Amino acid sequence: MIVVIEGPSAVGKTTWCRTHFPGGFLEEALSDIAAPDLYSDSNEVARFWVDFALQNWQRALVLESEKGIAICDGDSFHLYFSWALWKTGALDGKLFALESELYRKAIEEKRLGFADYILWLDAPLAELRLRARADTTRRRKRNEIYLALVP
Repeated sequence: MIVVIEGPSAVGKTTWCRTHFPGGFLEEALSDIAAPDLYSDSNEVARFWVDFALQNWQRALVLESEKGIAICDGDSFHLYFSWALWKTGALDGKLFALESELYRKAIEEKRLGFADYILWLDAPLAELRLRARADTTRRRKRNEIYLALVP
């Protein structure tokens, strides 16, 4: 079984995973990667994030195989993110269109699948802002953009 812990930035996904599954969850290590800027070439951004998702999915499958359950800090299937950026006006629809095709192909080729269960964590926007400011372990340079996606 693959279980995904999801929710807005600074809601406490990683903290929840560390508390309930210490040493046994798939952490989405975004701080370890050099992601392209969202406003750079849409083809490059789409390829990067879909490749990142595919790597996370493969890691989840390995963890599931080893332990019988994979708890994931964030969903590998991140298409909603570019859709929400488009719908809030933060980006045009090009990134969503490109990612849609890449994700579709990956699913058809069975290189990506869907989680068995998604647990959504939530908190009021004011609380998310407080938590983000208090978290000195991460840079949250786009936190306000991410919070605009919550509704």
